[in-house]
Amino acid sequence: MLPDGSSRVFVQLSKVVRVEERRTLGTFTYVLKGVQIPHPNNRHALVTVHFDTPVTRARLVPHGAEAHFVVEVRSPVVPTWKLTPQHDGMALLEVLFPPFKLPTETPAP
Repeated sequence: MLPDGSSRVFVQLSKVVRVEERRTLGTFTYVLKGVQIPHPNNRHALVTVHFDTPVTRARLVPHGAEAHFVVEVRSPVVPTWKLTPQHDGMALLEVLFPPFKLPTETPAP
């Protein structure tokens, strides 16, 4: 979570690639063209259900000659994303979410 209450998830890539966004109810998928996931550990999900973010889970999924960065959300939000080239030839894909507050639980009567 960022100081203003917004949040982001990101993937560092070894090169600049073409990105295609796909939206469905509760899921945003970023198709990373020509990307392979070389380390199995990078396929584990980042679970964020206990944090003040609309994101519940983010994970990289291999899909043939591309990889899918799948971000699941708990509320209707509209994220923005950007792919930023880095000075060393690498790139950073960032998905930015607006501020979100987890609902507080009310004690049972």
